[in-house]
Amino acid sequence: MSMTDTELQAYFQRGGILAYPTEGVFGLGCDPEIEASVLAICALKKRPVEKGLILIADEFERVRKYVDLDLVPETMRSKIFASWPGPVTWLLPKTASTPKSVTGEHPLIAVRVSANKTVGRLCRLFDSAMVSTSANLAGQPSALTAQECSDVFGDDVFVVEGTTDGRTQPSDIYNGLTGELLRG
Repeated sequence: MSMTDTELQAYFQRGGILAYPTEGVFGLGCDPEIEASVLAICALKKRPVEKGLILIADEFERVRKYVDLDLVPETMRSKIFASWPGPVTWLLPKTASTPKSVTGEHPLIAVRVSANKTVGRLCRLFDSAMVSTSANLAGQPSALTAQECSDVFGDDVFVVEGTTDGRTQPSDIYNGLTGELLRG
């Protein structure tokens, strides 16, 4: 099945869940402001909501409202912005308006500015950041192709065709306050 951009935009706005290529693996995503969709992604993956999820965007301004940049040390800000766009996720202080369904039990929010063309196209089409978590069941290998997403999730998600940027692992994750590598 395929959708026009208008249909895809409407699907996203009404809480639809997408599978889409990122830098290294396919991700599952939705509008971060629609709590029911965020919770549905966690249920599909069999992932505890308390673990939190990543927000992905094509530019920092799309995630800016979720990040309290004033709490990030100046020395870290330059490292963060120098790593974007790219396959690097940073845990940053969240704002009071950040949905708890996205951050789980954590005081920080995970954000990434991606260079992936499909991610960029979707964020521009939706004029929004998206939730991003690897397209897999918790504890299982991440999907690397659209077909693998369809095989695992069937009709529960709309699979956006495309290819990853060639990495075979999810993004590296750093603490934006300390620079500590947490996954990579």
